[in-house]
Amino acid sequence: MRRMETLGDSVVKVATSVKLYHQFPFDDCESLTKKRDREVANNHFSSLAQKHGLQHYLHVEKPVYYGEGAN
Repeated sequence: MRRMETLGDSVVKVATSVKLYHQFPFDDCESLTKKRDREVANNHFSSLAQKHGLQHYLHVEKPVYYGEGAN
């Protein structure tokens, strides 16, 4: 299962990199890397899942807490 997760993470990073490369053609490599890292971060995906009502379809090994005293 971990191998599939690693493969999936890599595919998401590549797809996001290509999208950002075309969306920001004049940005330097460092800027694109920072943007990609923000977009593929787990807390970003968690926020998107909650926003679209998909959190019940996710398998989370470690719960994520938000707000004061979180993690």
